[in-house]
Amino acid sequence: MVDDAMDEGAAPGACLNSVEDISSVVACDTAHFGEIIGAGDACSIEAATRYMGGNPDVDVLDRGVSVSMVDDVCVLSVEGQQVAVSFAGALDLNDGVALRECLNGRTAEFVPCSNDHTGEVVARVSSDSTGSLDCSQQATTYMDRSPASVFKELTVEQINTDSARRCMVSVRADNRWLETSLRALGNRSPETRPIN
Repeated sequence: MVDDAMDEGAAPGACLNSVEDISSVVACDTAHFGEIIGAGDACSIEAATRYMGGNPDVDVLDRGVSVSMVDDVCVLSVEGQQVAVSFAGALDLNDGVALRECLNGRTAEFVPCSNDHTGEVVARVSSDSTGSLDCSQQATTYMDRSPASVFKELTVEQINTDSARRCMVSVRADNRWLETSLRALGNRSPETRPIN
């Protein structure tokens, strides 16, 4: 179990060639499917968000990001994707956008933010939650900036689906993609590019 896993080199930070096999440890700079982020009971998306350098109260992960318990250790993976870097601190890196949830407004599909997108999800709750979802406040916290200060470029809206209610910050122009993440935007201008 946990002690056996640690003896095999499958400690937190170990990258795995197979999500189901904790003995399949490989170097994190080679293609792999999962990473051990902890042991015992603390296996949740919130724990994964913290491991990746994010804040679970603010950062919204793409739906393909998941955690699972394998032989008493918590394994983080992205559905069907191999990566060649560690997940540790990944949300602070440029490549971390692949772990965030965005919207391709042209196809109405939720996608990783590394894909072409027109909006970025700044909050998500299940569709059956009854609490208020103040999207303007969620956007302010997410961007470290009031959405009113960029109202000519960005819009804030709530999008409801069968599975979730989301707060979305999107480009106003119908012919622009978001180029970079809006997370911690601060005083910077949002970067966009034309849709070809």
